[in-house]
Amino acid sequence: FNHPLLRTALIPAASLHSTARDMAVFYHMLVSGGNYAGRQYIKGETIKRATALAFEGWDHLIERQLRYALGFYVGGLAPPPGEPGPAMGHGSSLSSFGHFGNRSCMAWADHDHKLVVVFLCNRLLSMLDTRQRWTEINDQVWDIIG
Repeated sequence: FNHPLLRTALIPAASLHSTARDMAVFYHMLVSGGNYAGRQYIKGETIKRATALAFEGWDHLIERQLRYALGFYVGGLAPPPGEPGPAMGHGSSLSSFGHFGNRSCMAWADHDHKLVVVFLCNRLLSMLDTRQRWTEINDQVWDIIG
C-alpha cells in the first residue's frame, strides 16, 4: 500500500493514509460533539447517528458476530469462547466506536469516557494474533483509566 499508484487510488475501507496524531484529532473531534480547536466541523446529532448501533448480527465476510454503526464498528460485544476479548477492550460498550485495519491498525473512541485510542503499524499478523494484539492494548488502556 505504499506504492504511489495505490496511495492515490480510492479503495473503500482500505485507502486511508494518515498519522496517528491526525487520526486521534479526528476521533477527538467526534467525541467532542463535532468541535475541535474552537470550530464546529460536524453537527453533534450527525455524529450520534453515525456512531449509534445500526446492526448486530453475523457478518458473513468476517465470519463472526459484529456490531456496526453507520461506518464504524461498535464495541462491547463479547467474543466467542476461546477467542481474544473484545477488540476495543473489556471496557468497551455501545458508547465505543471505531474502525480496524486488515490485520494491522486500529482507531476508536468512547463517547462516555471521552477516550481516543489510535494504534498504527505496518506489520501484518494472522487474524487471531491481530485480535489478540488489539485486545491486549485496549484492555491495558481501560485498566489505566480505571
